[in-house]
Formats: sequence, C-alpha cells, structure tokens
Amino acid sequence: MAFFRSRESAQSWQQLAYAWVLLFVLAGASYSAPAVLFPLIAAEMGLSHGDIAILPSVFMLCKMVLSVPAGVAVRRWGIKPCIIAGNLFLAASSSAYVIAKSAWQLAILHGCFAVCYCLSGVAPLIILCNSWFVHEKASAIGLLLTGFSMAGVFWPPIIGAVAEAHGWRAAYALLPLCTCLVGLPVASLAVRPGPGVGAGAPQVQVRQLAAGAGGAEAREDESQES
Repeated sequence: MAFFRSRESAQSWQQLAYAWVLLFVLAGASYSAPAVLFPLIAAEMGLSHGDIAILPSVFMLCKMVLSVPAGVAVRRWGIKPCIIAGNLFLAASSSAYVIAKSAWQLAILHGCFAVCYCLSGVAPLIILCNSWFVHEKASAIGLLLTGFSMAGVFWPPIIGAVAEAHGWRAAYALLPLCTCLVGLPVASLAVRPGPGVGAGAPQVQVRQLAAGAGGAEAREDESQES
C-alpha cells in the first residue's frame, strides 16, 4: 500500500502515462510490428533471409550512431520539440513503409525509425519522467519501460492476424494510423516537461538542495539541544 500513497503529484503520474503511450506506439511501429511482417515482406519482394536480416541491424546501427547527436538536440532545443519531431517523423516514415517496394527503401526507413527512436524514445522519455519525479524516479522509469514490453505483447498478434487476412501492407498501416491519432496528439498537446527541465532547472535543483541541507541542519540542531 505504500506505493499507492505516493509523495508525487497527480500531474507527475499523468505525464508518466503520456510517456508510456508514446513509447508503446513508437516501439510497435519501429520494432515489434516489422519483425512480425519480415517473412511476408521477404516473400513478396523476393528477398533472402540474409537480406531481410539486415533491416534490424540497420536500425540498431543507426540508433547507436545517432544517440549522442540526439542527446545534443534534446539539450539544445528541449524535450518536447524533439518528442514532437520524432513522432512527426515516425508518422511520415511508417506511412512510407506501407508503400516501400525494395530492400534498400526498407533499409532507409529502418534508419528513419532509429532517428524517431533517438528523438522520442526511451532516453528522452526518461528525461521527461526525471523532470517530474523526485521521490519515485526508479518506480516511474520502471513503469515507463513496460510500455516497450507491452508493445511486444499487444502488436504482434494483431498485426499477424490482419496480415494473414489482408496482407502485410494493410497490417502495417495500423501503425501510422495509430501514430497520427494517438502519438502526435499526445506529444503535441499533453506532454509537458516538469520543473526539472529548462533554463530554470539548475536554480530549481539548487533550491531543492539548499532546502534539504537546511532541513538536515535543523534536525541536527534539535538533536543536539535534546
């Protein structure tokens, strides 16, 4: 019951829920859904297992290379603009995925997914949660990361069933639709960085540290007097 008697504000948990939704949609579009569709894509385009296996490697390689530049972008322009940009790019690249006709086009789009992930994925969303949470950051981050796992539970059965009935392109079209109807509105209208982010962040942190030090000194004085 101690977990539910949270010392964090209701707004903090609300922002965590928004971040969870964004990660759920992003992980589905960039990671979970394509893996389910690879066999059908390979069969339609005449690709070998080796050809199709390159696609997740492209995603991971680009994500590794772009992680540091994305961190610089978040620092320069802020969390919310980067999250919005990542979701806009996700809507565009996932829409293009539906009409891709060759392996090299798919490889480029998986590189685009890596850009989306770096701008609006785990790292920026963890920063967002850190800006809102003070006492329960670890719990908040743990809950946030369940969004990635839930995408792996939720999307594959649905994508697989639709692909079997209507083809892989119709199945994957659910992801850009979800990004436009859910991801973009949440990123644009609901997400808001907390007081721990922005130009005032250092001053806020200094005041918090000073308040904590003052409280510790007061407690020490009281113990000495007693």
